[in-house]
Amino acid sequence: MKLKDLFTTLATRAGIAETDAKLKAVIDAIPDFDVDDETVANPIKTNLITELEAESRPTIKKKLVAQALNGVDAQLEAKLSKIFTAEEIEALKKDEKPTIKKLTRLLAKYDELEASSKPGDQAELNKTILDLNGTIEKLKTDNEVAVNAVRSEYDQKLYFNSLANKVIARADVTDYAKAKEGKRVITDLQETIEAAGGVLDFKTGNVMQKADPTAQLFIDNKPATVDSMLTKTLTENEYIKKSEPAGSTTITTAGGNDGKPAQIGSGILKTIQQATEQSKAS
Repeated sequence: MKLKDLFTTLATRAGIAETDAKLKAVIDAIPDFDVDDETVANPIKTNLITELEAESRPTIKKKLVAQALNGVDAQLEAKLSKIFTAEEIEALKKDEKPTIKKLTRLLAKYDELEASSKPGDQAELNKTILDLNGTIEKLKTDNEVAVNAVRSEYDQKLYFNSLANKVIARADVTDYAKAKEGKRVITDLQETIEAAGGVLDFKTGNVMQKADPTAQLFIDNKPATVDSMLTKTLTENEYIKKSEPAGSTTITTAGGNDGKPAQIGSGILKTIQQATEQSKAS
């Protein structure tokens, strides 16, 4: 697969119109060479997905839900142990959706207590109702916090994967820096930002002050961005390829003053060539 085609595919999946002038300018600047489908192109296209694709992928959805509900289960069991036997709780754990099942049983127990209560039990019933309502509200809040935390972690990984692929696609970056799927550069980038007293804002791509995340970090009187910090990282770690030294030309003549073959360097040769051309012109 052509590198240009791979980049175009990733860009359009990111929501950039294929006809966008700036995108076309970038694509035109990409070298025209092939990228191996099996080891490079296909893994990138398969493993890098958009947020919309992630939300509809069953494996990711299942993982997010499981992580979010782990804390919920612990709180539910603390309440269930007060009103159910150990055998009943163990049976709930074997259900295909144990957390939902526990909530259902908890609510059913609530209805049972309400239906069987007597006037003399009203105070105890009210306390039970308050406890159950408090538990349910706390579960809702904790569940939302857990989901947001998992989503934030996923967004961060997706952002850094995209940044790593940007580094890998650069022709001026050394192979050493591109090793380990570009993760070496990402680790060094995070250390560079940390050392500068900054923290990366994944939504804007700006680097904010660690002491005050609402204020942007400035370095040398210029606002710090992920692009500027990436350039700083690549430069300071010598990850940019060095220019090849200009080639030299040597000509061996019939002999020098010492009887050995004499050599004329490229600078002298150029001077001789220029003098010859001027002589012919006159």
